[in-house]
Amino acid sequence: MCRIEHPFGPLYGESSRVLILGSFPSVKSREQNFFYGHPQNRFWRVVAAVFDREAPRTIEEKKTLILESGLALWDTIASCEIMGSSDASIRNARVNDIGIILRSCSIEGIYCNGRKSHELYNRYILPAIGREAVCLPSTSPANAQWSLSGLIGAWSVINPGRKRTILCIGGSNTFGYDPRSYLGSRYPAEVRWTDRLAGWKVINCGVNGMTVPREAGVYLQAIRGNVPDLIIVMLGINDLLEGKTAAQTADRMESFLSSLSGAGIPILLIAPPRLQSGEWIQDGSLTEESLKLGEQYRELAERTGCRFADAGEWEIEMTFDGVHFSSAGHLVFAEKLEDCLCTNAAHG
Repeated sequence: MCRIEHPFGPLYGESSRVLILGSFPSVKSREQNFFYGHPQNRFWRVVAAVFDREAPRTIEEKKTLILESGLALWDTIASCEIMGSSDASIRNARVNDIGIILRSCSIEGIYCNGRKSHELYNRYILPAIGREAVCLPSTSPANAQWSLSGLIGAWSVINPGRKRTILCIGGSNTFGYDPRSYLGSRYPAEVRWTDRLAGWKVINCGVNGMTVPREAGVYLQAIRGNVPDLIIVMLGINDLLEGKTAAQTADRMESFLSSLSGAGIPILLIAPPRLQSGEWIQDGSLTEESLKLGEQYRELAERTGCRFADAGEWEIEMTFDGVHFSSAGHLVFAEKLEDCLCTNAAHG
């Protein structure tokens, strides 16, 4: 292996507040004389998503994204022996002096893109400057165990003000239908559970009367330009109202989740609250089937690896029809779901 010098300098500006350190430029990056040049490296898509920007294509667009987002870029290694682009092959590394950046702007946080960068930072740079760095999962295509959505979630720490995004797929209770209306109107935004989730941006795909779809093609197309951090699915009640059993509904849901999982985004399957006696529900068998649906969905989530929550245990208040949430029901649902989201975040 021959020794290679880092071919270009750092990128930073007076407004830079977060420093991101890679390890050493890949072959493609060295050819382009700029950071993260491999077309399969997800760095630019991740940073763009974290700051709600379009993914840059040209080097000038990439520079603009970094500087306008208050970021600084460099690598831990100034020169090393390396085979191709393999971090694992790096030998006899000499590190960069990041003090150049720290003396020029008010860096509040330092983050390493991957383990190699973090390892070298801790070994050589930390003792010199006394500032800890956070290790983030590598955006390299070699880090295939991390999906794009997973990376976006993990990298959100570089933008503390960012709201994480949820795509909510559901029926009228997701839409926010107010059963007191005659024209399919919704509760006000301050009532609907989808608008009460603090710290989350919600894409509401609730549709009145919606049953479990056969496949997820329309949703996969919709999220290509705006990848959410989580997909919530709460469907099945309208299937029961149309005469399907809980088992039949769960079978259809399994097909839908199989199709939806192709996006590589975490899915939270929510069993809807139980149907209650009311103007729409005068047959006790429907209430029983809605109870069974929760059991079926729990087993389905275990089989498919989806996250699961049973809203049938949340004591959601319904209106006179026994199907739709009351205003108080929306409030309780939002509170219970927030607890659920916090628990899921704590456990990855």
